[in-house]
Amino acid sequence: DAVEDLLRFASGSDRLRRLVHLSALGVYQAKHHFGTDETTPVDLRGFDGYTHTKALAEGLVNAAHQKDGMPTVIARPGFTYGEGDRRILPRLMQRFRNGSIRMIGDGQRVLNNTNIDNLIDGLFLCIDHDAAVGETFNLRDERLVTRAEFLGAVADFLELPPPKRVPLWFAKVARPVLETYGRIRGADEPPLLTGATMKFMTLNLDFSIEKAKRLLGYQPRIDFREGIQDALKWAAENASH
Repeated sequence: DAVEDLLRFASGSDRLRRLVHLSALGVYQAKHHFGTDETTPVDLRGFDGYTHTKALAEGLVNAAHQKDGMPTVIARPGFTYGEGDRRILPRLMQRFRNGSIRMIGDGQRVLNNTNIDNLIDGLFLCIDHDAAVGETFNLRDERLVTRAEFLGAVADFLELPPPKRVPLWFAKVARPVLETYGRIRGADEPPLLTGATMKFMTLNLDFSIEKAKRLLGYQPRIDFREGIQDALKWAAENASH
C-alpha cells in the first residue's frame, strides 16, 4: 500500500526525474539458481510476507511505467552486508559466541552476497543512466561466496572455530517440528531452523548481473574478503550502541 501511495503521489509531479524502487532477489522462486537473469518471472505467491510484498510492489512499479510513462527502475540486491548493519551480522556473531550456529549441509552452495558499497554504486547508476528507465536489474558482488567461506570469515574474525555441521536431511526433518513447537508456545523469537534459514543457508543463489554490466556499466569494486572485514569491525565496535 505504501508503494502504491508513493506512486500515486509521484505521478502528479512534473519534477520527477527518476524513481528507483529497491526490491530484492528474493522475488525469484525459492529454489536453486544458477545464473538466473531478469527474464525469469517473479514468484507472485511469495516465499514469505517480505518477498510477497516485494513481488507485488514490483508489479505496481512496472504498471506505473508502462501505463503512465513514469521513469521507474527496479533494483534487486541480494543478501546485503556492510557497515551500518545493526541486525543480521550482530545476531550471527552472537550465535557464534553462544555456540548455537550450525552449518547446514556441506556449505558449498553460493550466497547472493551484495556489499553495501557495490549496491550504492549500482543505485546511482540506475539514477544516472537513461538506459535504466523501465528496466529491472539484479545487483550483487562480482564474486559469490559459499556458505563455508561466509561463516568461516565470521569465525576467523571472532577467533572461534568454524560451526559444527548438521546434515541437510536432518535439518529438513527438524525444521517443521521446531516451527510448529514455536507457534504452539507463542515464542517471541524464531526457532533455530525456519524456512528462511534453510533458504539462506542451503540454496544455490547465483543470479546474473550481466544486464547491469551491459546497460549501466556496473562493475562491483568491493570483494567479499574486504567488505566482510569492514562489516564485522563496524558491527563489533557498535554492538552496544
